[in-house]
Amino acid sequence: MQIELKYDPFAGKDFQSLNVDDLAVLTEVSEGWYVEYKREMSKADSVAKSISAFANTYGGWLFYGINEKSKAEAVAGSFPGIAAQDIAASLNRIRHAVAQLVSPSPHFDVCVIAGPSEKLGLTEGASVIVVRVPRSLNTPHVHQRGVIYRRVGDGSEPVAETDRTRLEHLVDRRKALDRHYAKLFRSHVDIPHDQTKQPYLRIVLVADVWRDRNPWLGVDLSAVRGAMGSTAGTAVTDLALISRTPV
Repeated sequence: MQIELKYDPFAGKDFQSLNVDDLAVLTEVSEGWYVEYKREMSKADSVAKSISAFANTYGGWLFYGINEKSKAEAVAGSFPGIAAQDIAASLNRIRHAVAQLVSPSPHFDVCVIAGPSEKLGLTEGASVIVVRVPRSLNTPHVHQRGVIYRRVGDGSEPVAETDRTRLEHLVDRRKALDRHYAKLFRSHVDIPHDQTKQPYLRIVLVADVWRDRNPWLGVDLSAVRGAMGSTAGTAVTDLALISRTPV
C-alpha cells in the first residue's frame, strides 16, 4: 500500500533527496489544508496535534524553522531555521510526540535540510526540519487529550472534531483498511505444486517505524529464512511479509 499524499509542494521529488534549493518553492506556498509553518520547534503537545490532524484529514507537510510572511499572505516569508545543536532534541521530540501522545500512532517521515542559503537567508549551522504526513487509513488518530484533530481550510491550527458524521467517516476509513487486510489474510498462499503437501508458515509483520517496541525475536529475516529451510524438505522456504503501516 503506497503513501497517499493529496499535495506535494516539491512535485514528487524523492523526499530524502530534498536540498536547501528546493525550499525556495515554499515562498509561493500558503499555509492551509496541506501545509503548516512553524518558526521554532513546538512543544510535544502541539507537534502531536498538528501531525494527527494531517493524518486524520488529507495528509500534509509540517515545516519547523520557517516563518510565514504575514497573516494576510501566509506563504514562507523567512527561514530562521533550527540551530544545529537543537536538531537532535527536536527530532526526538517529534518521535516522542507521535509515539506517546497519539493513538494509534500515525505514519510520518522526517528529513533535515541544512543551510546555508544566501537566497533564503538560511544561515550556516541552521536547518529546516520537514515532516511529511500521509493521509492515514488507520483513523481516527486520537490526541492524548482525548480529542480528535483535523485540518480546516486555510487555518494554520488544527481544530477539534465534534461533527458526528465526520467522526463516523474516520471510523469507516479504518474499517475499510481492516476489511482489506482480512481479505488478504484469508487469501490462498501461492505454493509450488510439488510443495502443496508440505507445512508452511505465514508471518505477518507490523512496522515499528520509530523503534519504540522491544523486539521479541533477536534475529534478522535472513536467519529466519535459514531456519525455515534447514530441515530438508519439511518446510516452505518463502515467507509472506505483510505490513499494516502504509509504506
